[in-house]
Amino acid sequence: MLQPSPRMSVVTVVEGHGRRLRDKAAFVEGGRPVGYGELWDTVRAVAGGLSERGLPGGSVIAVAMAPSWAHAAVLLGIMASGNVACPVNTRLTPREVAAYLGVVEPALAVCDPGGVGLMSRSAVPVIAVDGD
Repeated sequence: MLQPSPRMSVVTVVEGHGRRLRDKAAFVEGGRPVGYGELWDTVRAVAGGLSERGLPGGSVIAVAMAPSWAHAAVLLGIMASGNVACPVNTRLTPREVAAYLGVVEPALAVCDPGGVGLMSRSAVPVIAVDGD
């Protein structure tokens, strides 16, 4: 069992599990287990992709995705890249989302196909992902 530490974050816990418990199921989605190794590899890929965009650390990134292991990986990847994940409730209307984003002022948004339509009234740049 991991001991609490002021330097420990959910990202460091997932990283440790991804290295030591690669095949242990972190999620089961649609009957398919997703191991900590796959989760950590995806988190690293998201963090790397965001770093390549040259965003300054601490940038707010909106996430409009249906609940899934990929959604969790995107949120963790944003945190791992040193940025701030700002989940968007996908049950809101595009108008409500635009008002919300006007307050949080994200640098960009990561959206699955259902989330892309929510950004229609917003000028926030969107990265579309398939959500799988």
